Amino acid sequence: MELNATEKLDSILDETTYNISPAQRPKFYNNFELAKPLIIEKSQNLILLNDYNSSTEVKKILQKYPKADSFLPLKANAVDMTALIDKKHNGNVIAVVDLRPW
Repeated sequence: MELNATEKLDSILDETTYNISPAQRPKFYNNFELAKPLIIEKSQNLILLNDYNSSTEVKKILQKYPKADSFLPLKANAVDMTALIDKKHNGNVIAVVDLRPW
């Protein structure tokens, strides 16, 4: 979606004034099925989660979701989390878990 100058300014003001990023605005959402190739391409190795979380906690959570083979960071206003991805089987999101992605 291409924004005009007014929409760009509104977006910048919303982000700086109210801490609302464009990613949190439904008008910018895309069809999830169209995003799957990008999800597969950008998903990261699960081993990286050990850099920001205790390995015990990572192992415990990953045991609950054996189909997860990669992850994407999930930016949030309060606490950033992790979306576990099944990269090998069409890039499906398995779960959003309470692990720090960075």
